[in-house]
Amino acid sequence: MHIKTSISKDRVYYSLLCLYINILPIMDIVADVCILMGKTFVYKSQIQNALCGILIIVLLICLNWTIADTKLMKLGAGLCICLALFLVSCACTPEIKPMIVHTYLTFVVLIIFTVFFICQIKDMGMFLNKLEKYYLLIVIYSIVVMLVKNELPHGYSMNYSYNTFFISGIALMLGIRLRKPTRILLFMVVFITNVIAGARGALLCDFILFLFALTIIIKNTDDLRKIVRIVVMTVSAMIVYLLIPNIARYLYEKYPSRTLSLLAKGNIAVLSGREIYYDSIIETIIRDPLKFRGVLADRILMAKIDGIPVNSSNLTTYAHNFFLEFLFQFGLFLGIPLLCILLFEMLKNLIWIIKNNNYDIYLSAYFLVAFAYAVGQLMFSGSYLICSSTGYLIAGLVLCRRAKRTMIIDVKSLVDFLET
Repeated sequence: MHIKTSISKDRVYYSLLCLYINILPIMDIVADVCILMGKTFVYKSQIQNALCGILIIVLLICLNWTIADTKLMKLGAGLCICLALFLVSCACTPEIKPMIVHTYLTFVVLIIFTVFFICQIKDMGMFLNKLEKYYLLIVIYSIVVMLVKNELPHGYSMNYSYNTFFISGIALMLGIRLRKPTRILLFMVVFITNVIAGARGALLCDFILFLFALTIIIKNTDDLRKIVRIVVMTVSAMIVYLLIPNIARYLYEKYPSRTLSLLAKGNIAVLSGREIYYDSIIETIIRDPLKFRGVLADRILMAKIDGIPVNSSNLTTYAHNFFLEFLFQFGLFLGIPLLCILLFEMLKNLIWIIKNNNYDIYLSAYFLVAFAYAVGQLMFSGSYLICSSTGYLIAGLVLCRRAKRTMIIDVKSLVDFLET
C-alpha cells in the first residue's frame, strides 16, 4: 500500500512538473491566438508569473517536506547565495539596479526552481512519458505559429523555436530508442515549422541533437552494420548539404521566411550585428581583464552601444554568447576557473552518457537534449540568466552524478552477491 501511495504521489508530482515546464508554450499560444483575433494579450507576463508562482507552491507541497529537511534548506541557501550575487553585482555596477528585481525573479523561476524540481525526479522514465500528453499541445502551437507568423515582428517566432525544443527533442530521442515513429514525426513537425516560422538559432540545437542521435544509433549496432550506416549517413549528409540552397530557394518561394532566405543565400551563419557586441566585450575585457563587473553588467555595455539610456529597467540586449557574457561579468580571474570546471563536468558527463547510454535510456535522452538545448541557445541567442535551458543542463549534470553513484552501488552489490 505504501509503495502504491508513493507511486501515485510521484505521478501527481510529474504531471504538475510537466505543466510547470510547459507554461511558456501555453501562454505563447494564447498570445498568438489573440493576435489572430486582432487583439493583444496585455497581461501575459503577469498571468504567466502568477501561474508559475502557484505551481511552485503546489509542487513544494507535493514534496511534503518538513521545514528542517536538508534539501529544502539547500534550496533556501541557493536562493540566498544567488540574491547575494545579484546585490554584490549591483554594488559593482549600480546602473543595473532597475533590472535587479525582475531578472532575479526570472532567474529563480526559470532556472533555480527548474533545477530543484527536476532533481527531485525518482523515475525519469515516468516523468518523460508524462510529457507525451503535451505532444498535441506542441502540434497546436505549430499550427498557430504558422497562421500568425506574418503578423509577428520580423515574421518569425523565436519563442516557438526554443519553447518547443525540449519536448520535441525528448520525443526524437525516445522515438529512436523505443522505435516509436509518432514521436519522431512530432520532432519533424516542429523542425519544419521552425524552418518556416521560427528562428535560425534553434537549428544549432537541432544539429547538435542530430549528431547525438546518430552517435547513439551507430554505437548500438554491430561492426558490419556500423560501417554501412556510417557510409550511408556520410553520403546522405553530403548530398543534403549540397542541396540545401536549392531546397531552401524552392521552399522560400512558397513559404517566405528569414531562415529559408538565409539558407538559400548561404548566410545562415552570419552574425547579424552580433560581431559588434563581441568586439566591444572583448575590448573591454582586455582593458581590465580581472575586474568583477557583476551579473547583468553586459546589458549596460550593450545599451551604450545601441544608444539606449542605461537607467532603463527594460534593457533586453545582452552579449548573445555565454562565454563572453560570463567572462565579462566575472572577469578572467573568477570566470576562467569557473568555466573550466563547468566545461569539464559537461564533457565528462557527456562521454559517460554516450558510453553508458543503455544504462538508463531516459536519463540519456534527457541529458543529451538538455546539453544540445543549452549549448545551441546560449552560444548565440540567449542569456544564461533568463533561459530555462540553463536549468535543464545543470539539473542534467546533477542527475548524471547521482546515476553514476547508483551505478557504482549496483556493481558493488552484484559483486558482493556473486562472492557470497
